[in-house]
Amino acid sequence: MKAEKIIALLNEIEKKFEVENWIVDDIHIWPLIRLDLMMNLHFNESQNLQTKINLLFKIRQVFGMMRGYVKYLFKLLLDYKKNARLQQADAVLLGDGISRVLLNGKWYDRFCDPLRYTLEKEGKKSLMIEPLHNYLIPRYSPSLFIQPSLDFSLLKNVLFFHKNFKNIQLNGFSEFVEFIKARKLNIPIPDESRLKTIVLAIKSYSEYYTKILKTINPTQGFVVSYYGPKGLAFNLACYRLKIPSVDVQHGVAGEFNPAYGRWSKVPQNGYETLPSLFYCWTKEDAQAIERWNTKVQKWHKPILKGNMLVDFWKNNAVNDKSAASDLEDKKGTANILLTLSSVEDHNVVLLSKIMKVIKQSDKDLQWWIRLHPCLADRKNEIEKIFHKEDIRNIEIDQATDLPLYALLGHMNLHVTYVSATVTEARMFGLHSIVTGEDALQYFADEIKTGWAIYATTTDEIEKAINKFLKLRYHSSPTSN
Repeated sequence: MKAEKIIALLNEIEKKFEVENWIVDDIHIWPLIRLDLMMNLHFNESQNLQTKINLLFKIRQVFGMMRGYVKYLFKLLLDYKKNARLQQADAVLLGDGISRVLLNGKWYDRFCDPLRYTLEKEGKKSLMIEPLHNYLIPRYSPSLFIQPSLDFSLLKNVLFFHKNFKNIQLNGFSEFVEFIKARKLNIPIPDESRLKTIVLAIKSYSEYYTKILKTINPTQGFVVSYYGPKGLAFNLACYRLKIPSVDVQHGVAGEFNPAYGRWSKVPQNGYETLPSLFYCWTKEDAQAIERWNTKVQKWHKPILKGNMLVDFWKNNAVNDKSAASDLEDKKGTANILLTLSSVEDHNVVLLSKIMKVIKQSDKDLQWWIRLHPCLADRKNEIEKIFHKEDIRNIEIDQATDLPLYALLGHMNLHVTYVSATVTEARMFGLHSIVTGEDALQYFADEIKTGWAIYATTTDEIEKAINKFLKLRYHSSPTSN
């Protein structure tokens, strides 16, 4: 479903029902439902989201945890010098587990590592904790792998405390469920059973975070991609311990991302699972929050912080000389960065169009195909798609593994379906071509000011490429 329709549906629900008063276990649960709906509606073409939570599914989950634990032990030993310890710190940073890029041969977290450096310059100690069973090593700086502990906390609660709910206030909730069913949206229905499953996960993860926070005793907690269960649980733990939680912007935010824009019903004391502060890249991102936080500024407030890694990169505070050398070796007459999406259908549509464009374009053009971090393990599969069409002037490995900002500094143009790289490319004076309909909402300012062109057909994309490449030595945008 398109972004504009998703946000409209969520606002319709907020208008129709008393969502701000729904409580389970002393947790206002509307953020959990709203963000669950957001993800399922956005990814509703993904079949795995339709999987029922049955016995077979649970068995697979347990085996997945076991495989993850073996991987954890192996990587823990291989990279033991970068294993952080639980000790007192001024700040805790919860990464997203996927946003690492190769920097001088080590995996650098593009959101947490710049923040850690900034905190250290202020004389503050920090601890980075890292979820998921990814374990990219060697790490650039120390971190604590926490996914096995999160798994154990969840498993313990599922086995022994799955019915331990209290203070349930869900006035009108059954009518809401019927409202969703009547829409025939082909998504998991957020009924009471699903809701309790989500609450159980939030409670389980929050219990673990609470133990960490009590041990470390920080004054701030930072989170990347707060709107998954692990991030929401982190915010909840911080809220209950009176520690400000801060969302570090990592991608598209703004008016049409339901995690950031158009919260029309918020309780007087805010939502326990939302961040206290939002670090924003642009004034437009901050303004999207300011439009709804007027009465709850004490609990949820944006701060225009900019993109720290962009600033670091431009000021040479962090850089990768080997990346620059690799990029120079493959440089064509012009270099075009193509950023793929985490949504498979988006990639299918974009690639079907871009294949024709590449075939018809100058063979001296070099195309850099960058996979979304969620799909980084599918490089060989994507490469085969291009080679099947006898397209050789592409680079996928380096385009995916190298720091994005090393790439942007060497590119002449950026093409995407609807990636947040549009905003980052603009920070480097680089134009973008966007092909997805959601881009009209997400990047309205870039399109209006000429930093991006919206093109949907092969001919439109080819025309836009030719237009921008003629201007590739200019740093200012053109009007459409």
